[in-house]
Amino acid sequence: MLDIDTKNIIVHGEVEDAQEFILNHPIMIVPLLSGSGMRVKILEGMALQRIVISSTLGIEGIHAKDRHEVMIANTLEDYIKVIDYCYKNTNHLNMMAENARDFIENEFDNHHISNKMMNAFHKMLSLNQVQVSE
Repeated sequence: MLDIDTKNIIVHGEVEDAQEFILNHPIMIVPLLSGSGMRVKILEGMALQRIVISSTLGIEGIHAKDRHEVMIANTLEDYIKVIDYCYKNTNHLNMMAENARDFIENEFDNHHISNKMMNAFHKMLSLNQVQVSE
């Protein structure tokens, strides 16, 4: 843990076991403002039924819905409002955590991804056959 002189903030730094760390915290805040690619830790948090709060950019490529599977915040004021909402609406958070887990199981399950790939390949093959026969 890093020693910084800021009230109410703890910087944990590198953790030994990410899954254990995530499971010890019900809310996961990922305030990404730049970058690209899939955010694996966001997916991991959702799979572990954590409430994920992130920016629109942070969940880019993850087609989860705001306040259904994730919480979206793009400004400091948004983050404050969303965190306040979380503390005042724990019943909704339980449902969101379950929705997040279901979302991951439905969208990122290996069988689901394999089926999507196979469908894409079949579509490409059928397009190729039509083009070849013309």
